Amino acid sequence: MGAWRMGVEAAQRPAILEGQPEALQAEAAAAPAVAPAPVSAAPAPAPAPAPLAEGAGDGGEKPFKEVFDKLTKWIPSDTLALYAPGVTAIATQTKNPSVLLLVIMIVVTPLFVLLAAWSTGKVTKRVWATALLGCVAFAIWSLSVPQSGWQSWSLVSQNGAFVAVGAAIVGILFGYFAEGVVKRIPQT
Repeated sequence: MGAWRMGVEAAQRPAILEGQPEALQAEAAAAPAVAPAPVSAAPAPAPAPAPLAEGAGDGGEKPFKEVFDKLTKWIPSDTLALYAPGVTAIATQTKNPSVLLLVIMIVVTPLFVLLAAWSTGKVTKRVWATALLGCVAFAIWSLSVPQSGWQSWSLVSQNGAFVAVGAAIVGILFGYFAEGVVKRIPQT
């Protein structure tokens, strides 16, 4: 699963129940994650889907997915693997986005890169640059994550579409910039 999809799915569960009676929300929170399938006669086979044109049927996410996949190559997978479930866990407990989680992940992102390099060899100038670029890339990417700490800032939460498009543009430019920076730093 791509990082873009993880971010999109991170806050969809709370949004589904938003506006529902509190009793229904409490019942949903207490329900098991996967409901057992009802016992019934064998279901009819589903019709074969019609072939789709490339990019069709993806909910319009494909252009953004490509942008954010280009951006996420600079972010350690450890950061993505911790942040998406962290946002989800917090979103199930409160409607308030966690600025603290965002700040913690911005701080530890370069540490993941530096410690991984240190454990396998030498920490070079290129590794330091990659660590800092990963930190910035994470900050840009996290703008697109529903319920991220950025959402506590009204400028971001009230302008979701503009922020998503802006983050996509900044992500594209940042990807080119980051590649240029790393290519210009000597390997040693």
